Amino acid sequence: MKPDIPGLSYSHSMIRSALALAMLSVTLILLSACQGVAAPAPTSVPAKTEESKPAAAAPDRLNGTVQGIDGTKVTLADGTAFTIGADTRLTRSIPATLTDLQAGEFAAITAKMQPDGSLLASIVNIFPTLPSSGFLGQFPMDGGNLMTNAEILTVDPADGGGFNVQFPGGSQEVRLGPDVRMSKIVTANASDIVAGSSLSATVVDGMARSVSVR
Repeated sequence: MKPDIPGLSYSHSMIRSALALAMLSVTLILLSACQGVAAPAPTSVPAKTEESKPAAAAPDRLNGTVQGIDGTKVTLADGTAFTIGADTRLTRSIPATLTDLQAGEFAAITAKMQPDGSLLASIVNIFPTLPSSGFLGQFPMDGGNLMTNAEILTVDPADGGGFNVQFPGGSQEVRLGPDVRMSKIVTANASDIVAGSSLSATVVDGMARSVSVR
């Protein structure tokens, strides 16, 4: 039988209490440390962007006098050059009169609106088929003129002459001014492009889409 030592039981109890308190303190410290650690931010996935397609090159509109031709290459007097290809649309302009107009053809008319609603034309260009622009209608021009792209309905050569046209949204009578310039656009070929001739061309990246010889 072990003798009772005064104060020994009390000392053991104090030690156990101190150890328990120390363990509790450590546990609380560890919990606080875990709560203080920020969770890693979620990694954002970059949004996929569609690859932008290169914009189509805008056509250049050239006007000038032909300086020279080398094979399919045409050089103008100002040094500008372009190439004619198999898909180039070639046309030429020839003088025309009212009797050359036919119903079903198309006209590009520069004219002034008259008090009676008719058009007094100063320039008339005739196309056997719808022009490549495909635009039919009217829009204002400088100098009080009105541009009208329309289909020819009827031709009346009597009493000074005139013709009637129609376009989306309306129709009008066209009368010819005293100094009217009329021309008809017909199909051309490369041999019509010669040094000294005037032309207008629509060109993209050096290749002509259309050439009109005057």
